[in-house]
Amino acid sequence: ATPSSLKINKPNATAANQAKKGGAKRGHEGHGRKDFTEAEADEVIRIEGAPSPCTCGQGFWMPGDLCEHCVIERIPERKNRRFFLKQEHICSACGRIETMKTPDVVPGGLYGNALVAHLIAEHYLHGLTAGNVCRREGVNEGMFFHAANRCAGLLEPVFRRILLMLRNCLVVHADETGWRNDGSRAYGWIFANHELAAFLFRQTRGGKVPLEVFGEDPLDVNLVTDRYRGYDPLKVNRQYCYTHLLRDIKKLEKDFPDEPEIAAFAAELKPLLKDAIAMYRRNMELADYVAAATAIKDRIVAVCGREANHPGIQHLQNIFREHPDRVFQWVKSPEIPAENNFAERGLRPQVIARKISFGSQSSRGMRTREILMTFLYTARVRGLD
Repeated sequence: ATPSSLKINKPNATAANQAKKGGAKRGHEGHGRKDFTEAEADEVIRIEGAPSPCTCGQGFWMPGDLCEHCVIERIPERKNRRFFLKQEHICSACGRIETMKTPDVVPGGLYGNALVAHLIAEHYLHGLTAGNVCRREGVNEGMFFHAANRCAGLLEPVFRRILLMLRNCLVVHADETGWRNDGSRAYGWIFANHELAAFLFRQTRGGKVPLEVFGEDPLDVNLVTDRYRGYDPLKVNRQYCYTHLLRDIKKLEKDFPDEPEIAAFAAELKPLLKDAIAMYRRNMELADYVAAATAIKDRIVAVCGREANHPGIQHLQNIFREHPDRVFQWVKSPEIPAENNFAERGLRPQVIARKISFGSQSSRGMRTREILMTFLYTARVRGLD
C-alpha cells in the first residue's frame, strides 16, 4: 500500500518499455511551423535598404517581390511606480472628506491589479513557488499572501457560483489526492470538465466533501471517478474509470504470469475496455453511437458473466455484475467518457505543488488556494487569459 512516491527502491522498466524510442514515427513529415498573417500581427515593420554587394562582384541589386518573416518577440516587463496626487473634497455642510478612487488598485493597496494578477497566476496557476515569484518581482512574501487572501475574499462568490454550476453539467470528472496543512494530513479534491474546474482542500477524505459540491438531491450528472467509496452517498450517475480497471488487469497478469486462465481473460477483456475508452467523442449520429457502444457492452457483459475459478478474475467480474449502473453510463452518449484521465491530469499540478512546497501552512491558506485555483483553472479551460 506504499505510494510510489515514497518507495526507495523501484523496479527497472521492462525490456519492452526500454526499447521504445521517443519522438515522431520514422518518415513523419511533421506539422511545420505555424506562421501568422499580416492582419493578425500586432506590429508590421518594413525593412528598407539593400544587403551588401553580391558575391559575384559584377551585378547590382534590383528590387523584387516582398517576402515575409514572422517573428514572435517578448517585450520585457518592468514595474512602474505610480505616484498619485488626489484632491480632497470637503462637504460644506457636514465636513466629510472624500477623494476620487485610485484606478486599477484595490482600496488602500500597494500593488496594482495587474501586478497582483501576475503574481497570483504565477504561483497558483503556473506552479512557481511563492518565494521564487516574490524574489523575481521584488515583492515581500507577507504582502503577497495578504494580497492573495484579499483577492480570495473578493472572488468567494464566484467560487460558490462555480460549485453550483457543476450541478447542471452533463459530465464531471472527480478525483482526490493527499495534501499537507501545517504538517498535518489533508486532501485536495478536483471536480472538473471542459468548462469548469473546482478545487477543494479539506482535512478529510470523507463523503461529505463531494456532498458539499453536489448536495443530497438527485442530479442528472454523470460523475466519472475511480471506485473510491467516498462518492457513494451522491445521487448522481456514476461512471467507473476503465483505465483503473486496465491497471488492475495488468497487475493481475504481473502477479500471476504463469496462470493461463488469467492470460485468456485479460486477452479478451482488455481490448474491449480500450474500445470503450476510444468511443469518447466519436463523430457519429447518436443512434449509430448507441448501437456500436451497446455491442461493446454486450461483449463485456458476456466475458464477465462466464464462470471463473481464479479469485482475481472473480473480483473484476463482480465489478461489472454488481454495479452495472456504474460501468456503462458511457453507452448513453459520446460525450460521456469511460475513463477519468481528465481529472488525473488536472491533479498533477497540485501534486507537484505539494512536493515542492509541502502544502499549506494554515486553514486560511487552503481556503485561499482553493478559491484562486478554481477561478484561474476555470478561466484556463474556457480559453480565457
